[in-house]
Amino acid sequence: MQAFFDNARAFVKQLWRRARGVTLLELVVVLSILAIVSALVTPAVSGQTTRARAATKAADTSTVQGAVDLYSGEAPASSDDNPRYPVNQGTLPTAADYHATITSFRLSDGSTATLYVKPLLFSASYTAADSSTTKTFAPDYLKWAPKHKAVTVDADGKDSNGVRVFSGGTISFTGGRDYSETGTGAGSPAPTSISVWVVDHNGLVRLLLDDGYY
Repeated sequence: MQAFFDNARAFVKQLWRRARGVTLLELVVVLSILAIVSALVTPAVSGQTTRARAATKAADTSTVQGAVDLYSGEAPASSDDNPRYPVNQGTLPTAADYHATITSFRLSDGSTATLYVKPLLFSASYTAADSSTTKTFAPDYLKWAPKHKAVTVDADGKDSNGVRVFSGGTISFTGGRDYSETGTGAGSPAPTSISVWVVDHNGLVRLLLDDGYY
């Protein structure tokens, strides 16, 4: 491969050093070489971009998970003595009380699962037991703003251009409650703005955006 590039570079230099002009045949050869080089380089660059996005998504999810764990460890327990999470009502979703169900969600190990989820509320806050301080999930626990908080999708997880942004499975809005932070009833086919950062029934943070979209 290196020899190919070296020979192509030498050929192009030889053309430019000639006193006479470049012939049409020589120009076609140069353009062909550039087309071949582009065909070889583009997939490699594209693959690196996809891997970089996936790595960023994994790192960001890990950071948000750590902030959620710290919040639930420090916030006063909810009325039923369960840890308080930065979600609506402070409690994790269950099969009987959920904001949305995601079926066939693709997990990092390649398997699938059914998840009950609630949107992660970046504005969630609590007051200390002694009423001396009030802490908010962001920025007291999460110091940076995520790249995405919500996107507009249909029930199949596609945006207005038909591009799939959802990271796997089908969203079902049958919990009888609003799912999106901006409002839009759960009885609708899909909310106009879906929160992409959610907490599932196990207390795990999920980022619903596909690696390539993120």
